[in-house]
Amino acid sequence: MKKAAFCLSLIMLAGLVLPTASLAQDNANEETRQTVTAKLSADRKERIKTRCDAVKQRLNQLHDNLQGFKDRRDSAVNRTIEKLEAFAARAEAAGLDVTELRASIADLSSYGSESATAWDELLAGLDALLEIDCGTDQEAFHQALEDIRLAFLDVKSKVRQLVALFGQDGVIKTSLAGIRQQIQELKNNNDTQQEG
Repeated sequence: MKKAAFCLSLIMLAGLVLPTASLAQDNANEETRQTVTAKLSADRKERIKTRCDAVKQRLNQLHDNLQGFKDRRDSAVNRTIEKLEAFAARAEAAGLDVTELRASIADLSSYGSESATAWDELLAGLDALLEIDCGTDQEAFHQALEDIRLAFLDVKSKVRQLVALFGQDGVIKTSLAGIRQQIQELKNNNDTQQEG
């Protein structure tokens, strides 16, 4: 993710997109996009035209890096879901209440799907961007870059939500702590019964 953020920041530093302060994420509607395109000056169009090949090369590298990162992230989420489901089945067979854990697994699956969809949209946008001839259509290229920036912000948001499930107050951690407490209570009850 750091590598992808670094590559995206390089693109932004190339002077091809507006500073992030000028457009808020929630103002990414069509009217704002038209304003962005209208503000594209002749100087900026010329810069896009002269840097076109270098930027496209970086974008190809970024696409490859993001695709690899997405594949690894999807694989990690799927493995985690499989392991949690197997654990829930073993805990349930041992007589523990796993309803909270099963709900947490469903949340993880849902957030994982949302994250994967956001990644797919970002990669599709990058594919579309790479098809644009920035030497002849600078405005479309600039607009596609802006769309990519917004899609990247959406991906970051989805990934943060996914990671938050495992954080200090995350539902996964809380669910596992509840099962750990049930195990401890069973152990204490068994120890008490053996002593008595």
